[in-house]
Amino acid sequence: MGAWEQVGCYCERGLDPGFWAEPLNATSNIAFLAASLMAYADYRARAQPQADPPAARFLLFLILWVMVIGAGSFVFHTLATVWARLADVIPIAIFVLAYLFFAARRFLRLGTQLSLILALVVAAGSQLL
Repeated sequence: MGAWEQVGCYCERGLDPGFWAEPLNATSNIAFLAASLMAYADYRARAQPQADPPAARFLLFLILWVMVIGAGSFVFHTLATVWARLADVIPIAIFVLAYLFFAARRFLRLGTQLSLILALVVAAGSQLL
């Protein structure tokens, strides 16, 4: 299957190859943009980057990455090509693993290496599903 080949018959799309064949899925990605903007506003209002600069930078990365997820998902649900499917699922997978790493460090207080190992084990395990 080529990168520009259409992916069909899923979600709202059915067999329609049109740009707006999935209007609900496409427009719902505005929520990712809104969530990212709200998270950034909350970050600016409450975060104290000087207290933990690495954590603050990582949190900003996660907030920005939510926008990337929304953009990738919009592209997939409007173009419905093989490459667009990757633009949808890869950012989501990166976010999940990055958040797992962040949460393991922040909430479980695991070290960097152990948190990274945990994220890699989850990534490897997800390939088995």
